[in-house]
Amino acid sequence: MDEQRLTDTALKIYIYMLESSTPLSAREIARSLNIPVSTVSYYLKKFREAGIVVEVGGRYVVARRIRIEGF
Repeated sequence: MDEQRLTDTALKIYIYMLESSTPLSAREIARSLNIPVSTVSYYLKKFREAGIVVEVGGRYVVARRIRIEGF
């Protein structure tokens, strides 16, 4: 996933995960951000494939910080 091409939704998910102090499930992220679980799952899969997040027991945590222009 190209860090400079994050959609608004992907960016919301990524920032929410960065701000969390604990690993999160797709359902928890979806509920907190009012985004469909399927959408969150899609982006988590893309993040995982890019090495941005890792899955730990069905929960996800940021594994690598990415540079986001303007932040």
